[in-house]
Amino acid sequence: MPLRRFNRLGFRKGGLNLARKLSFGDLADIHVLDTRQFRSDQPAGDNFGSTDVLPAADAGLLEAVLGEEIFDEAGINDPAATMLGGRQELWLAKNLRKSNATWNILAQQVMQMRWNLRATAELTLALNPQTPPAALYAVKQVTETLNVDAWDGYPAARQRLFKIFDALRPNNPVVLTGDIHSSWGANLLKDFSDPDSDVLAAEFVCSGISSTFLTPDPRPTAAIVAASIQENPHIEFFDGVYRGYVLCDVNHERWRTEWRGVGTPADLANPNPLALVPMPGDPVFTTAAAEVKAGFNQLDSKERVRLTDNNLA
Repeated sequence: MPLRRFNRLGFRKGGLNLARKLSFGDLADIHVLDTRQFRSDQPAGDNFGSTDVLPAADAGLLEAVLGEEIFDEAGINDPAATMLGGRQELWLAKNLRKSNATWNILAQQVMQMRWNLRATAELTLALNPQTPPAALYAVKQVTETLNVDAWDGYPAARQRLFKIFDALRPNNPVVLTGDIHSSWGANLLKDFSDPDSDVLAAEFVCSGISSTFLTPDPRPTAAIVAASIQENPHIEFFDGVYRGYVLCDVNHERWRTEWRGVGTPADLANPNPLALVPMPGDPVFTTAAAEVKAGFNQLDSKERVRLTDNNLA
């Protein structure tokens, strides 16, 4: 990869300095983060994980059926776990404290929002005719299933970041994310267990441009994942069907995100499993849009990310 000489002067010996700040007048500061190079190893064997403490028989049965480690309370809750590394955390805090821009954008790699996919895990097992009845009973005892490759696998690191958001109240933090091959919009809450908690930041996740959501026909996967959204009220939007990009229209008063999908809404009803794979010449349409007003993260503000259009509903 072509890199500037500056990039070779890493936060630690042998690392690469890929984090940087880009400023656009008084409108926006973009803080480009590196969540790959300095983070701790993923807990739960780098699969999906849970901090639940179940009876050993139930936990062992579920792990055997799924073929992977799931229950790793100590690993997921490790207070020393980091996503950015200490020096990058400090660098970001200093940037946010000094910023006078209307919007502070964190461009980074994996979802910060909490996503409890417990309902998705339960539905996945229920749809598999090979799942033993005892495993179906056991999975109903699980209250939390997490994607530990994202910030959900590093709650202590996320809490440190959120404490920065809370203490500094920088102007309008917006997190831009990718990696998960699907589209999301969410309010990042001070306390995800309280839907009325303060909004500390907004997050918008872009789908892959060409890679589908796990399978060539993403509709079954998207439907199973959608089952979990009701248990995550801070999530305003999810779409796992369309490939595309995100268009952000920003001024000093408001932020507007449009999720742009390749194809047309009619593709949803096409039985061809490749109907939702983008092809040359396909049109592009707005699948959904969301807005948030400047000042949304200030104390006593009631502003939140709100979906303004949803052409998939």
